[in-house]
Amino acid sequence: MDKSLTFLIDVFAKYPIEEIDKNKAILQKVKAIYVLDKRDKQFYDDLYLVRPLKENIETILSIDNLDSKSQAEWCLYKYWKISNELNKKKNEVFGKLIQECFYKTIWKRKKNVKAYYDNYLPFVVEGNHFFFSYTNRNAFETNKDFEELLELGSNDGRNHLAEYLFKKLSEHNLIGFWDEKNLDYGSNIEKELSVNCKKVFCFVQLIEQKIFSTTESEQNWCHKEYLEFKNNYFIPDLPEPYFNDLFLFVIQDDRALSTANTFPVDYWIQEIKSDKHLKLTYHKDKDRFKLRKDIDDLANKIFRIREDILNHLLN
Repeated sequence: MDKSLTFLIDVFAKYPIEEIDKNKAILQKVKAIYVLDKRDKQFYDDLYLVRPLKENIETILSIDNLDSKSQAEWCLYKYWKISNELNKKKNEVFGKLIQECFYKTIWKRKKNVKAYYDNYLPFVVEGNHFFFSYTNRNAFETNKDFEELLELGSNDGRNHLAEYLFKKLSEHNLIGFWDEKNLDYGSNIEKELSVNCKKVFCFVQLIEQKIFSTTESEQNWCHKEYLEFKNNYFIPDLPEPYFNDLFLFVIQDDRALSTANTFPVDYWIQEIKSDKHLKLTYHKDKDRFKLRKDIDDLANKIFRIREDILNHLLN
């Protein structure tokens, strides 16, 4: 963040808007800093960015009998609404105002309030919408089944159906975790998958026959990822009506469901077999439109889950 913008934020954090409006010398001093930084043309753009955000802060401060925990909830709520605009600079400015107006002052000695704010802030501002779980086992056959859709130049053993689905969901401005995209070479895969399963709002899994047929010597990553998400959700004691909607399964075809019967019965299998999930039917060109609509519906479900969870948490 530029020094001049930081100075402008500090001024708005220090003085009420009413006082800034009355005392023109306050902003003249800030404008002089912009001139020195050769950013004078940027001054009014930054001013029109910072001022409305400070108005949000003053709205929270003006609510009568609001304790510090409630202030933190209001700050997170406002932050969430602002973050939906996908404006990184706006997010940074509002975060800085919260730090200066609440975190370092009113909440300075309130460790529980600061811990609450710190715990939920990553989810409110930048939490991934979904974790995408899939397998590369039998990828050659999967790619062949959907070759008209995937339009592959070569079948290289990677699950290109999973790649296609993740890409299409991402085109809806959804942020997802997918190991092919988010894991660096040399990462501790088990640790990274475990950590990232706990940093998302919902769980999307591509269901294929092979995820149910691992041997005793093999790790069943799909089942492990499901359990990591299910047992470590970031909001403890989330009511069942919310929790039951956090799992979205994309089922390749009926063969995958019949194979599921061979897996030890638990909540995973029961959930997969419910009627609310997307079943892929694409095999020919005529199904392309339906598949596109199904993916649109899935993306809308993911977005609604995040909105519902944050509404539950912050309202």
